[in-house]
Amino acid sequence: MSGFDIEKFLDLDFKPARYRCYRCLSLWTGIPWPENQDEAYQCPQCSVKYYPKNGEGGTADLGIFLGSKGCSLQMGDLIGHTTRLAQVARYFKNRKIPPTWPYDVYSPMAALLQAFALAKRFIHFASFGLTPYMLGVLTATAQRVPVNGVVTSNSTRTSELLRAAQSSYDEAGERLVLRELTAQDSSIDLPHQKLVVVDGLLVFKGSANLTEFAWRKAKDGLEMVEVVTDVEEVINLNNQYFSPIWLNASKHREPISGFDYYCLDHPEGIRVEGILMDPDPMPWEYFDLPLSP
Repeated sequence: MSGFDIEKFLDLDFKPARYRCYRCLSLWTGIPWPENQDEAYQCPQCSVKYYPKNGEGGTADLGIFLGSKGCSLQMGDLIGHTTRLAQVARYFKNRKIPPTWPYDVYSPMAALLQAFALAKRFIHFASFGLTPYMLGVLTATAQRVPVNGVVTSNSTRTSELLRAAQSSYDEAGERLVLRELTAQDSSIDLPHQKLVVVDGLLVFKGSANLTEFAWRKAKDGLEMVEVVTDVEEVINLNNQYFSPIWLNASKHREPISGFDYYCLDHPEGIRVEGILMDPDPMPWEYFDLPLSP
């Protein structure tokens, strides 16, 4: 009988996300260091530039700045936390359709709620529609971790629900930020991806919107939901299918003289300057829900 050799940990190619971009919420496995110390850090996804401010305090640490904005994903018990999320994924993958014992009581909805309960750093999601039930779940989750979501909709009911969510500022604070995309012209194709990213370690993807009806239908195979635990694929899915629409739905999308600049001075000495690579405004109505009074 052989045991587990802890030296095997040295052979693991485990490179989880360490930071989120402050602008587009893409995931980084490390700081995008510039070749020249005086040059800007630049996000590989949205090309936003982070300029260190040289002064009496010297060159600021970008990691400190991102941490102050809730964009550092460092955590103490990374292995333990990853293991707990992996257990959720394994139970999810072992379920049968139609449900059979012992996994008949472990539904996709249960896996989603448990992943939300375990989250330690953030939740990102993209969905076509949202319901009051799931908005309540997201509000509860935002008591502990930031929740950022893009809701695509062609329904006035969904728009009214999201606008009504502003009244829940006292419950959710600034940790719940939702953005809506709606078509002004029915001929315009809206994003249709359905994605939930948990801590950059786990992704739920498929055909199910973030509604209780869709996730309960998935138990009987009437909606498709897959779980992804390969961290490289998780990062790629977030950066390819979430970050672009998060950026496009931003209220900063309107170009100024062909470009969109915004700057932020911070006590740690980082100046953030963003330039939109596409100067054309997106053909969507949009609004931000920072849930502020």
